[in-house]
Amino acid sequence: MKGADIGIAKIFPGGIISFEDRYGIDKVSPILDKSQDWHLLSSNFRKESTVSFQVSRLLNTGDSAQDVEITEDTLRLIWATGKFETDTGKLHYHENGTRGVIPINFLDPDMDTPSHEELSNMFDLWNPKRKTHLSRNETTYICSFFKSPDIPKRHVIGFGLEVNPIENLRHVHHLDLYRCSAPSGTSPTEFFAPFVGNDYDCSYSPVQFPFENCLQFEFTWSEGGGITLFPENMGLPLQPNEYYMTQTHYDNPHERDDIVLETGFNIYLTSNLRPIEVGQLYVGFMTSKSYALTVPPNSTNFTVSSHCSSPCTSNLPPEGINTFSVMLHSHNSGRRMQLRQFRSGTELPPLAKDDYYDFNYQNNRRLRETRKIMPGDHLTVECVYDTVWKGGKSVLGGRSARDEMCIAFLLYWPRIENVNLCGSYHDQEQVLNFMGVEKVYQYQGEVDATIIEPSHLAGLKYSHVVENLMNWSLPVRERYQKFAQYGEQHAFCHPTVGLNESMAKTAYPKIILTRESRAGWNIGATGIIVMSIILQMCL
Repeated sequence: MKGADIGIAKIFPGGIISFEDRYGIDKVSPILDKSQDWHLLSSNFRKESTVSFQVSRLLNTGDSAQDVEITEDTLRLIWATGKFETDTGKLHYHENGTRGVIPINFLDPDMDTPSHEELSNMFDLWNPKRKTHLSRNETTYICSFFKSPDIPKRHVIGFGLEVNPIENLRHVHHLDLYRCSAPSGTSPTEFFAPFVGNDYDCSYSPVQFPFENCLQFEFTWSEGGGITLFPENMGLPLQPNEYYMTQTHYDNPHERDDIVLETGFNIYLTSNLRPIEVGQLYVGFMTSKSYALTVPPNSTNFTVSSHCSSPCTSNLPPEGINTFSVMLHSHNSGRRMQLRQFRSGTELPPLAKDDYYDFNYQNNRRLRETRKIMPGDHLTVECVYDTVWKGGKSVLGGRSARDEMCIAFLLYWPRIENVNLCGSYHDQEQVLNFMGVEKVYQYQGEVDATIIEPSHLAGLKYSHVVENLMNWSLPVRERYQKFAQYGEQHAFCHPTVGLNESMAKTAYPKIILTRESRAGWNIGATGIIVMSIILQMCL
């Protein structure tokens, strides 16, 4: 509650409602705001104990001491219901079970997306899904293969997640769809058909499967996300009898062995082909280079960067590409993220920015204005982490929600075929040397490495050295922070037709800061937010 902008609706006998602008100073009764900036527009009883009310407020009231500015950041809407004394107005403490938290982006243009049932009545549906009995592993990535419907070309107009039973949704962290391409001169049916209908552990499978032939990243759903719809004149191509791979991240923190669920995509299709075809671009850290992303224990505001460099974006068409949606993605230690854009020595406004990142509220966010990325542009993803919650443990790059990632997923048009993944990562040897480690060994898919050299550390885990043997004094932290954010990195640029890692070096470009680039992302104070809320009131 501390620092929260709080509105109080009071329901008096006879259904009369008043609304008060208050603010939180701690876990005590909210204080009445000197400036009443929330305004009650309408209210209505729905049934005996249910009331709805509609209120409005400027996005930026200018009252920074007692109001929270409403931006495109994720905000947390806290709610509670309880009683008050009608003669004095004194608020009583709400009871257990009558409070909650809802992450929300008030300025999301897709707030009114139709439901799955509505979309199913409007469009054809392809539902690639698999039933899975989870292992007792905390984190499992399952790769499954599917064949597209044997129908003429369709356009995908949107997608969402399906999980049965729905109470097991909490075990699904993300779901990705990749398009597969058979080796040159090979029949796709002969190459992929033996794998259709089967599931494979993406990292530890004893059976070889064609993962590296399925690198064209089409789209993703992540925790807290909803249905994503493309603009009405855009679609993603779906050809008949193509092969696809889904990658599902399952989370089983209590290592249960009784979880069975069916997981897959609801993919909405139309036979009315649209004039513009869309693609997805992955920008960020290569998390398979696990300890290249190392966040020290007990860190606050620790920043890591990853770059999509100019040589990679030079492969874009001369007219550039137009970004209409961005998903920022990190894990439990992520606190803030932004995707910066540089062009010809000038920093442009961020493509996306969230100063209140919420791991449980990740979505493909439609941009309020389409943003163009031109050949030669430099993109940088910045992730700010906090590891205090881990109680003295470090964080490494990896697949688990307790490990970390730093990625931005961009949906754009027109679709191109020569750039699908673009990013960078720190030189692993430099990271090891900073920690006093010379040589390590990692098993397949393992995040934490085992030290081989120097001999006096042999057999220890890399994380043990970081957490227990490093002296994280302030000067050491500052030196490592400078390296993690500004140090030179290895760049990679993956065409959609195959893996072609470049070992070129990259870092922040030299820029000329302008007033417009520093402040251009701010939303003006003239906007008004209108909020409708339905609450069960304790009358």
